Amino acid sequence: MFDDAIFVSDDEGEEEERPREEEGVNYHDRIFPEDTPTPPEVKPVPRPISFIDITLEYIDHCGNNFRPGKTAELVDGTFIQIKSIVERHRTDYTETLLIGPCFKRCRSFEGLFPSKLNEVAMFSSSKDVSISRILRPRILIRTNASWPKFNDIRGYTKEEAENSGKLVCRWEATIPVHTSTRYLYTGVLRRLREDEVDPKFRVSDRKLRRGWRGPQDGVRPGVSEGNRYTFGDSFCGGGGMSCGAQAAGFETSWGFDFDKDACNTYRRNFPSAQVFMTPVDLFVTAFAERELQVDVIHLSPPCQPHSPAHTVPGKNDDENEAAGLCIGDILQKIRPRYATLEQTDGIIHRPEWFNVVMWSFVSAGFSVTWKVLQCVQYGTPQTRKRLFIMAACPGELLPTFPEPIYAQPNRVPTPFNLAQNHGLLPPRTLGDAIGHLDPDADLIDERNGGPHLRFTEPRATPNRWDEPLRNTIKAGSGNYDVHPSFLRRFTVRELACLQTFPDHHEFCGIFGMQRRQVGNAVPPVVGAAILGQVRKALEASDANDVDMEDEEDKEDDDECMGAEGGSQDNPLIID
Repeated sequence: MFDDAIFVSDDEGEEEERPREEEGVNYHDRIFPEDTPTPPEVKPVPRPISFIDITLEYIDHCGNNFRPGKTAELVDGTFIQIKSIVERHRTDYTETLLIGPCFKRCRSFEGLFPSKLNEVAMFSSSKDVSISRILRPRILIRTNASWPKFNDIRGYTKEEAENSGKLVCRWEATIPVHTSTRYLYTGVLRRLREDEVDPKFRVSDRKLRRGWRGPQDGVRPGVSEGNRYTFGDSFCGGGGMSCGAQAAGFETSWGFDFDKDACNTYRRNFPSAQVFMTPVDLFVTAFAERELQVDVIHLSPPCQPHSPAHTVPGKNDDENEAAGLCIGDILQKIRPRYATLEQTDGIIHRPEWFNVVMWSFVSAGFSVTWKVLQCVQYGTPQTRKRLFIMAACPGELLPTFPEPIYAQPNRVPTPFNLAQNHGLLPPRTLGDAIGHLDPDADLIDERNGGPHLRFTEPRATPNRWDEPLRNTIKAGSGNYDVHPSFLRRFTVRELACLQTFPDHHEFCGIFGMQRRQVGNAVPPVVGAAILGQVRKALEASDANDVDMEDEEDKEDDDECMGAEGGSQDNPLIID
């Protein structure tokens, strides 16, 4: 009678008996079968780590007194200049910390700096260091004077100088290391400025610059009407960087290259500039110091030995590598205010050569900043990336790299979303670059490839009109070199447009040499962006000079010595 009845108990106080678990069956699985979502695991919220800092005026450690303004050597061989001392009280322990900028010996930067005894560089503007890491007290000064000023270690043995001699800092190094590859894709090696050092060890930035440039460094084009900043192009090729210089408002003074066709191209497009067809070693010996002095020089030494695509040794590898060793000689000969350099990013994967380039600038007293740039983000309609360097002579402001304007292309073509690309413009496409050209104009000229550009049958290519070129234009042909029509290779004019050369730029030589000039060139639009930043730094420096009282420098100061050279009184000492 009551088999199907449901009884509801109103006895809320009686605990229902929990069903027994069957052997091998988890109770949770019985209650929440597979098709029922498992409730999320509730993780305990960690309590925030709290501490209280109590500032101390000084500490006594291992028989030595340390206070703000003093310097301590640490057990790992680095140094800290104490800015403050705190006693940090945490929940479960208390520790005493030194807080301040940290330094390490220049020789510890793996060849980026010249190795000179007791010269250090700041690598962190502020760190917390436990007093347990203190080794001993040291004396450290910060100066913007050129070496060897204030590095007085006469009377010391090398060991005595190492352990107790005065330390001198002239540099700040900011070098983020790529976590997986350990390569240096960006960084800054910057000389300290006069407003960053103690007045007792200060030299005016203007005096430093004039010591490097010479007494004739008095014309300020940025503030003198009718004058323009001057530009010289080393390893000029077909003139890509010089095109960028003109777009940035510079006067192109000269260019040199060893290639005859490249020099003819340069002469045709820059008729007012001097052109020297010569190898670099003869260039640096053929002229007197400062005879070809300009405000800015650019260097694009041959990059083939360092390119990731260079897998087979070439007959000119030794000569091309040697050209990169002449950077310091060019700087000493021309004495520019600023220098820029472009190289394949593959040189970063060869640290011994990358460090030689950095050393060439730093040993001349130049501040340096470098970065691997995606050229597509600056208006080049191709996925080209290159290492760029900007360097400033003693006393000059170091420029910063320009901000990207265009977004990088998606690996898979998708509709462009301005918001997702942080306000950057869509990348320039093949259609933007060459869509305006007459497709037959270059094909009828045998010099520009003529019938040899056409394929016997269509070839597949990832190149599309509505995307950037999915590769880098090189000195020779390659898989990239297929027109979106599938029927032919690109003409020289089309390749030049993809490198952002203006339509009126002419190239000399046979078809293959013209292509080589285009492929080796710095894209002018990228060059203009880089040199635009250099021009801003020049104008800021010159405006600051105008605001200062223009006094004649009556004394011959040793600190004006631009190159980092030794003297009889204070010889160069190598660690």
